[in-house]
Amino acid sequence: MCTLPRPVFCHSTIVTPSDRMCCYGSYVEYDPVNLNVQCSNNIATVWITIPKLKIISWEAIVHYFKKEMFESSIENLKKIGIPPEFYNRIIEA
Repeated sequence: MCTLPRPVFCHSTIVTPSDRMCCYGSYVEYDPVNLNVQCSNNIATVWITIPKLKIISWEAIVHYFKKEMFESSIENLKKIGIPPEFYNRIIEA
C-alpha cells in the first residue's frame, strides 16, 4: 500500500501508460487551528506495477545525467546508444 507524504485534497491524479501513478498539487493544511491552507505544486509518484528494465534504466540515466543529456545533440545521444523513443522525449521537453 502506498501512502502520500501528507494528506491532500483538491489534487489531480493520473496513471501513465507505463503504469505509474502521478499525483499533482493540492491544498495542504498547515494550521489546523485557524484552517489556513496553502496551495502545493508537489508531485508524488508511485509505480502500480513493476516497470520494465528499460524504463528503470532510462530513469536512472535521466537522474544522474540530466544536465548532460539536455546539453547533448541528438546525434551524440544516438552515438551513445540512447533509443529513439527516449531521445525523442528530450526533444519534446
